[in-house]
Amino acid sequence: MRTLALAALAAAAVSLSPANATEDALEGTPKLEAEQIKELFPGNYAAKVAGYDMLITGSTDGKLRGRAFSRQDRGRWWVEENALCVAWSNWTEGKPMCGEITIEGDWYFSQNEKGEGMKFRKVEALAIKSAARKRIQSDR
Repeated sequence: MRTLALAALAAAAVSLSPANATEDALEGTPKLEAEQIKELFPGNYAAKVAGYDMLITGSTDGKLRGRAFSRQDRGRWWVEENALCVAWSNWTEGKPMCGEITIEGDWYFSQNEKGEGMKFRKVEALAIKSAARKRIQSDR
């Protein structure tokens, strides 16, 4: 059951609707265009999906790393028209999920055609923690 919940969570990660936000609430919010979406990467993001926290790192070459529930996955991202698409190796079984991106304050919101969604914001601390973790592991 937890694996199913995790898969649903990750599938939504980048093609989701924000927690506590409805489609009507996003109506009228400017949507990012393809070039603006591409500018999000490289980047580290804290995401909220269905009330759960997730950490995502995306590189300029289309690679993704994600962590949720002490589990990790790798995937890829790309832009189709004005939508951000992601496919996670395990969490979405490689199947793509796409959604338009809107922004409000420092939060980005994404929602797919099924109404599944998430919100995410850029965090710099994730890169620092990751580098520190690698340094600690290499010292062992």
